[in-house]
Amino acid sequence: MEKKWIGMVVVMLFIAFIVSFNYIGCGGSNSSSGSSGNGGLKISGRLDNSTLMMAYAPPTGFLNKLLAFLSPIQNAYTQVSTVDNIMAVSPDGSYVFASKKGNEFSLSLIKGKEYVVVFLNGTTIIGIYKLDKATDMDAILTSTNSIDTNLGTVSVTLGMAEGTISSTVLLQNLGITQDVATAFGVMDEGLVRFSNIDVDGNNAIDLLEGKFYTLKVGYQFRPTEQFDDLFTSYSNKDNINFAFYFYVYEGPGGQNDPADFALYNWPNATLTPPGTITTKLGRVLTKLRNGTNDSNFMGDDDSVNYMNDRYISPTRPPQGTYTLEIPLTNTGLTKTLTFQNVRSFDMTGASFNYVYVPEVKLTKDIDGKITQIEWRWWKKASGIWVQPTDKELAAVWYAATYFINTDNAGFNPKWSELPITAVGSLTLNPPVQPSTKTSKSFQIGAQDKGRYSYSFDWWEGTPP
Repeated sequence: MEKKWIGMVVVMLFIAFIVSFNYIGCGGSNSSSGSSGNGGLKISGRLDNSTLMMAYAPPTGFLNKLLAFLSPIQNAYTQVSTVDNIMAVSPDGSYVFASKKGNEFSLSLIKGKEYVVVFLNGTTIIGIYKLDKATDMDAILTSTNSIDTNLGTVSVTLGMAEGTISSTVLLQNLGITQDVATAFGVMDEGLVRFSNIDVDGNNAIDLLEGKFYTLKVGYQFRPTEQFDDLFTSYSNKDNINFAFYFYVYEGPGGQNDPADFALYNWPNATLTPPGTITTKLGRVLTKLRNGTNDSNFMGDDDSVNYMNDRYISPTRPPQGTYTLEIPLTNTGLTKTLTFQNVRSFDMTGASFNYVYVPEVKLTKDIDGKITQIEWRWWKKASGIWVQPTDKELAAVWYAATYFINTDNAGFNPKWSELPITAVGSLTLNPPVQPSTKTSKSFQIGAQDKGRYSYSFDWWEGTPP
């Protein structure tokens, strides 16, 4: 009888081990992830033992508790889990959840996009993946040449996730050079704020609710040359001075959301930064992106632009958490939006390290109409002016644009697309008549992959 009882215990332990083993190895997937294919890219990894995937609830019921008791591996695994989801977010609002198996994960991305990878517990950010410390890459830069990549063992420390893959292998797999990675590592600061997945604070992931909130930083530069000087020779990159920066909100309640827009009392909205800043103009809201008021604004249609709030000090916009509070019309309530991980660039002095600045030349015909725009872009690296390559600009920029201040009734004044090339020219057909007003201007600008904007303005007369 005693031998029979011992045998039953052994069998039970064996069954418990097998069930427990299968329980650990076969659960936890929350999204599909097929092969990467020609247009896809698979990024995978394995969380280390200090940051395991929360794929299972604590044991409940007699059988589960018994299995946890009989299987120390399962019990320990359940207790130390800290991450329950991994999410890759692109600046265009697209997103991907990782498929999970145990503490292994896999993300199926689309080539040609940039992604911030966020490690989550519910809607709490546990960590943001740092692609490469050497180049300070905070986001995945993909290209048509990128190949599937395993990040190795990933650990999360003080809000930063890192893998064991080497920098050399990582950049090679992504299909980017060291120079491009260095440039992208400087210019991807704005991408980090897309790690905000619950801006409205309702404990739900915004994108799953069909919401996409963002707060942009725009930088304004004023060259010392006048508008008319551009017709005689190229402008001089050393004559460009930083003027101010401003903020742009995009999301629900913007101009393209008429139902929500009517509920938002924008004139009384307040933006609270994570540090003291000084305005060049009074604390006055704003131009709205609508009809004729959009001519001086680079942005999307669902935007509210704090263009009249021109900040000059500190020259680096405060980094950290911003709060935007908008009273709701006729309700007495306030909509509070919280933007974490807002990062920025330092515009101290005239160094503009790794900020791309243009030299511009315009050509006009006998009637004074502009027939051609010529440009060449430069950047300062360690205090020395160098010209970027086309490949570098394509890696760091989302768009390049120009604007001509004109009274020509046949020309609609707006930001128009400009080719993203280090050196180039554009023929205007038909030619454009410059403004006959006291103030006339030519502006050239760009948006980086984080959607921060940079505008360089040559004026004749007094700028607004």
